[in-house]
Amino acid sequence: MFKSEIIYIEVYENYLKYSRGQHSAAVTLQPQHTFSSARLAIAEYEVVEKLLDEIVGYSKWKYFLKPGPTLIMNQQYLGEKLSSVEIKVLQELAYGAGAREVYIWQGKKLDSQDIENGLYKNS
Repeated sequence: MFKSEIIYIEVYENYLKYSRGQHSAAVTLQPQHTFSSARLAIAEYEVVEKLLDEIVGYSKWKYFLKPGPTLIMNQQYLGEKLSSVEIKVLQELAYGAGAREVYIWQGKKLDSQDIENGLYKNS
């Protein structure tokens, strides 16, 4: 059975940063237009959808026979927790991009050891 690739996505006010696994460098994706709201998932649905398609699309082609990746999404700049609607929107965006599993992490930035230990599953 194939193991799903884990992609950790940090959501910032005007860009996304992601890394694939323990030893990969983080990659920053910035949309052509800045996000109009600190609550970017709701405010700029189509923009985030295209960015996630770009992130997950690479995995789908590189690992054609493997299941879709597991995405861990973490909004870094918000002072308060996400609402249940915002969580649902982020999940739908990730599943729509081809993710196999989606975890919305609302806490400190995860390091590679946290991810390896599955800390994100406690969200």
